[in-house]
Amino acid sequence: MEQLYLVGKNIAHSVSPAMYAALYNKLGLDWRYEAVDLASDKDARRFLDSNDWLSANATTPYKQFAADLASVKAASVQLSGGANMLFRANEQIVGLNTDGIGCVRAIQQEGFSFQDGRVVVCGTGPTSLAIVAAAAQAGAARVALIGRSRDRTKEVLEAFLTRYKKLAYATFDFEPVRPDERSFRSAYEEPSFVFGSYETSTQEIAGADILIDATPLGMNAGDPAPFAENLLKSQQLVFDVVYAQGDSQLLRAARAAGVPAFDGRTMVVAQAVENAIVLLNQCEVPHELSWDEMFDLMSAAAQ
Repeated sequence: MEQLYLVGKNIAHSVSPAMYAALYNKLGLDWRYEAVDLASDKDARRFLDSNDWLSANATTPYKQFAADLASVKAASVQLSGGANMLFRANEQIVGLNTDGIGCVRAIQQEGFSFQDGRVVVCGTGPTSLAIVAAAAQAGAARVALIGRSRDRTKEVLEAFLTRYKKLAYATFDFEPVRPDERSFRSAYEEPSFVFGSYETSTQEIAGADILIDATPLGMNAGDPAPFAENLLKSQQLVFDVVYAQGDSQLLRAARAAGVPAFDGRTMVVAQAVENAIVLLNQCEVPHELSWDEMFDLMSAAAQ
């Protein structure tokens, strides 16, 4: 039996074990997936070092730790600075970050497109940067990274773009996953990338087609929205990566303003599908399930 884990802190709410169990049972695999609540990076390292595992997912606050643990880092990890999936291959630990593609696919599942759109991403952590990269690859014309401090956000975005430029021209170009999306290099070259703070970027926020909150706001009762709620417009889409604690203040404000708004539950499912596909391909497990069939199966299990 192969063992797989989710490591995180305060993760009793996680739907991951149910989702992965449903998929692996469907495929007839003797794989066991468990969520493990750990108090610190030290505990996470001790746990992963002392257990034999095929794959381990990492959630808050261990994504940066997981990136450091990986001996081989995918471009998604190098760009974002965090990993949400580790797997063993040829005596190496490979790290991936599927937060960005999971967010994009979740929004697409709701019937919205990134093509030629203006996207605002709130937050400056690994999840935010993964979403910035994925939004650009999905066809966004302009991607704004917005944080509490303008100077800090500028520093984070400039470092991200420096890493992206190096990776984009270091080797052959990676073709787009879907025909209507951009290649890895084109996603660096074609969109406009801008930065700002919540106070200095009111026009950017009000003019966005897609607003994505990738901050921890909403994890605790009473958390405010990251920006002034009167900036919301009915033609926008609001997506909040938080999903476990009920609607965030941002989602409540968006719905009150007639703005389509979604929490992060579909993102959790979409990134789980991406993770599963990577691992199944790595282990050469034959199957005939399409992406949509996996999504429907795992989504039903997450209810």
